[in-house]
Amino acid sequence: MTKLLRGPLALIAAALWAVPGSPAAAGPPADGSPGRPNLLVIVADDLGYSDLGCYGGEIATPHLDRLAAGGVRFSQFYATPRCCPSRACLLTGREPHAVGLGHMTRDAGAPGYRGRLAPGALTAGDRLAAAGYRTFLAGKWHLGTPDPTRHGFEEFYGTLASAKTFWDPDHFRRLPAGRTPLRYEPGDFYATDAVVDHAVEFLSRADDTPGRPWFLYLALNAPHFPLQAPEEAIAEYADRYAAGWDRLRAERLGRMKALGVLPADAGLSPRGEYLDWAADELRPIPAWDDLPADRRADLARRMAIYAAMVTRLDAAVGRVLGQLEARGELNDTLVLFTSDNGACAEWDPFGFDGESGPDNNVLHTGDELAAMGSPGTFHSVGAGWANASNTPWRLAKHFAHEGGISVPLILAGPGVPDAGTVETAPAHLLDVLPTLLDAADAPADGLAGVSVRSLAAGGSAGEAAAERALFWEHEGNRAARRGRWKLTALRGEPWALFDLKTDRTETRDLSAAHPDRVAELAAAWDAWAAANDVTPAPADYGVAYLAGGDPAAAPVADVEAPADPADAAAAAAPPRAVGPVRKLAGGFRFTEGPAWDGAGTLYFSDLPNRTLHRWTEEGGVELLRTGAVFSNGIDVDRNGALAFCEASGRIVRRAVDGSEATLADRCGDQPLGLPNDLWIGPDGAVYFTLPRDRRGRGGAKPPPDGKLYATVCRIDPATGAVRDLDPDDVLVNGPNGIVGSADGKRLFLADPPGRACWAYDLGPDGALSNRRRIADRASDGLTVDERGNLYVTGKTDVLVYSPAGERIAAIPFPEQPANLTFGGPDGRTLFVTARTGLYAVDMNVRGDRPAVAVPPGPRPAHRPDPPGTVKNVPQRDTPE
Repeated sequence: MTKLLRGPLALIAAALWAVPGSPAAAGPPADGSPGRPNLLVIVADDLGYSDLGCYGGEIATPHLDRLAAGGVRFSQFYATPRCCPSRACLLTGREPHAVGLGHMTRDAGAPGYRGRLAPGALTAGDRLAAAGYRTFLAGKWHLGTPDPTRHGFEEFYGTLASAKTFWDPDHFRRLPAGRTPLRYEPGDFYATDAVVDHAVEFLSRADDTPGRPWFLYLALNAPHFPLQAPEEAIAEYADRYAAGWDRLRAERLGRMKALGVLPADAGLSPRGEYLDWAADELRPIPAWDDLPADRRADLARRMAIYAAMVTRLDAAVGRVLGQLEARGELNDTLVLFTSDNGACAEWDPFGFDGESGPDNNVLHTGDELAAMGSPGTFHSVGAGWANASNTPWRLAKHFAHEGGISVPLILAGPGVPDAGTVETAPAHLLDVLPTLLDAADAPADGLAGVSVRSLAAGGSAGEAAAERALFWEHEGNRAARRGRWKLTALRGEPWALFDLKTDRTETRDLSAAHPDRVAELAAAWDAWAAANDVTPAPADYGVAYLAGGDPAAAPVADVEAPADPADAAAAAAPPRAVGPVRKLAGGFRFTEGPAWDGAGTLYFSDLPNRTLHRWTEEGGVELLRTGAVFSNGIDVDRNGALAFCEASGRIVRRAVDGSEATLADRCGDQPLGLPNDLWIGPDGAVYFTLPRDRRGRGGAKPPPDGKLYATVCRIDPATGAVRDLDPDDVLVNGPNGIVGSADGKRLFLADPPGRACWAYDLGPDGALSNRRRIADRASDGLTVDERGNLYVTGKTDVLVYSPAGERIAAIPFPEQPANLTFGGPDGRTLFVTARTGLYAVDMNVRGDRPAVAVPPGPRPAHRPDPPGTVKNVPQRDTPE
């Protein structure tokens, strides 16, 4: 073990941290008792080894640099090669395969690869709560179970798997059920900031119990793809990466040596390699100067966004540390910062766009180049920049070479000596939970790791840690390390042996010269693998990106599924209200609608008054429109425009600027009767009902007024053509309420004459098939939850029916419910229009929101009509 203190950080430590309230000055409480520290664990997502300024990077990270100047940086700290296994390892203190997360959150059919946290596995939340700590989680969970608050954490805000956008608040969840997330004005939401907003709010809850320390697990989603950041943050790096990845690697290596992160004689691995989608061999990353100018511009923009995300992450960390300093708690808080694996090279040097997959890179030029990183875009950084982020190591995330598993670790706070030093003893994520339990004076039963505080203290602990065996496996990539020797192998290839003391860049294979050492380490790996459910490995990981995988398999390995029996029971429990029915507004004559726009606004109508309103938590009710006739059946399309049925026999679209147009007023040559309800599918098609019993009006004989009744119609999203989906009058008697599933594969229709609700399979062209009865009640009001349960309004309550047609719950209301929809920030609020009022109740399930509902990013509010305006939408002459 060696400690180094040199270069710029030594000066920062002397000048900046020699003040009260800094981790360097941390000590016992003022009353002289030893106390137990608060615990703060911060994890970045896919951050490279050399990205931070204090690890040699050019990216501005002043707050983490300051933390490092007052603490200890570890130069040989290890994660696992991938996010789920790393988070399982960190939170349980056990090998990831041993707790069911050897791969990702998809069950691969082998004991170590179940894709969810094993029943009975204790997390840091469980153990520290038992030790008397308050426990909070803000950020990314990714352990395959649906609710972190069932694993020891009191409060949660974040994502259950990887973030798919940094711009949409509806993508992030607040748990336990019934909690309300913080609200953001349109355009104000950015995920990294929001996660920290909630973390700070959680810490304020600890004020209620001043005698208890707290544990905050802050698992930030950045800088994992998609590359997204505010434009002003990207602009700071607009020209920084034009020189390319080859020069950047050399520059970083020089700074790493100057900072003492690497020894003066450390070498740089050759320009890297990458494993493309479904490829079976590594390919070389091209030289930067060999690329055309337009490609270099695209790639420089990608790295600028990545750097902006890291700087924004650093600012978020600074906010938390600043809050602790202001509260007088920083002195008593043990802080650990790390990353879950090395930088991500998926899948080639140019990155991907739109979604992770093969052959989907877009070369951006002109305006498209300037828009990269903004709402609605989706990019990755690619293998060339990942190689630079992992300077000086070889390979990246997925692999057990140093580039995939070597990550920064900053440790600061009580019990951490030698401010600004670099600790060279090897350590691992297995050591994080033992470190926390050591600081909390709590037992670490069953854990094999060591406290990194003891390593930082030096002496025999560091010497012992340097000689212990460490092992890795992911997707067949594997490694074993003991002391200076490391075995490494790619999937399906033989072991290679490296002497890390002289060749940590893993460029000189010594296996032929030391066969006995290879055999010894290989046998140790085999024994470890057998003891921790690494073997048997899955016959098929169920992903398309591995060589030999099924091209039709899942492109990624993430699913969200219940884990243990308790979680399964929670997922199977009947829907129920988790709070009282709340009256949001009243004084109307007969409310209908409602429709939630995914951005904080609820729309509804008052039929007798012929008015359309909107409601927000902040502003209450506002009049939006007065019509010549009443309107009903409201929904919101992906652009924020409203579509609704009008009693004049039209389907109307109202844009956010208040302009209106007729989407449909006839089907073929036949005028529409009285449209009642509508639903917008995920492809943008509009489905609407035309009620009345065909036995009274319609059916075999033309209706007296020549209009179309007693059917369901579809407006094509591309052509605007209107089609009768039941021309032969065989599917439904007199449809009323209508709703569909988020995936667009099921349609539900209320049929009051038939005293039933029917479920249908919905084809991509709107064809209805496989009719089955799903409810013995029919009404105007239908909605669906995430489990496929159907909600139907009645005279005094809302009844809930399972997908099998069983009545499983009833939710009473003070007035007769008319219509309903799910919404709210976390999708768990059931909004109900009920005669004279507007009501809401929080549920233990979410609504089945369309997968492509509202695009992320700010959306302008609907412009109300001027007072006194009465809308009468003109008839449409031709399809739009």
